[in-house]
Amino acid sequence: MTSTDPDADRLISAKSTLSRFEPKPNIRTLDRWLSDPRVGFPRPIVIQNRRYFLEREISDFIARKARERVTFKA
Repeated sequence: MTSTDPDADRLISAKSTLSRFEPKPNIRTLDRWLSDPRVGFPRPIVIQNRRYFLEREISDFIARKARERVTFKA
């Protein structure tokens, strides 16, 4: 599927990624999510030793986790 959204493949920093969660986790939590394959957190793109994430993948991850919470509570 091709996207016509110009921001679909926008890179966001690790700090910006964490700010999308409430309550905001710290950077160590991000390290734990990345080291645990059961979490299924999107893999970063490393540029000059800094981690960036595709905005679309983070949005998809958040939506998937929200659907899982609804499924488990039902």
